[in-house]
Amino acid sequence: MKKITSINGNTFISDNNNDSSEVWKGNFVWLFCNKNITEKSVSFEYPSVLFKELNMIKSSDILSIENATVEEEKIFNKINNAVELSKEDKKYLKANFLSENKK
Repeated sequence: MKKITSINGNTFISDNNNDSSEVWKGNFVWLFCNKNITEKSVSFEYPSVLFKELNMIKSSDILSIENATVEEEKIFNKINNAVELSKEDKKYLKANFLSENKK
C-alpha cells in the first residue's frame, strides 16, 4: 500500500493506484483527525469511508509517495471491511494527522 501526500497537506492510503496518467485512480482512504471545538464541547472526527475506484489526485498535486506504515494499513483495512477504528487507531491518527476546527 502507498501513502500519498498532496501539496495541500492531505494524506491518502491506497491499495490500488494507477499512476500511469495525469490523474491517480484507485481505492483510497483519507487519513485525518479533526478536532472540532465549539463553545460547549470538543469532539473528534476520524475517517470512515473507503473511496472506490475514483480519481484520487492529480499527479501534479502530489508532494510525496511512500510505503504506508503498518498502522496505516490496519486503518485502511478496517475501513475497507467496515470495522470500527480502535482506540489505538484513533490515537495514531491524533498523533499524526490532527487539525483543529473552531466553530
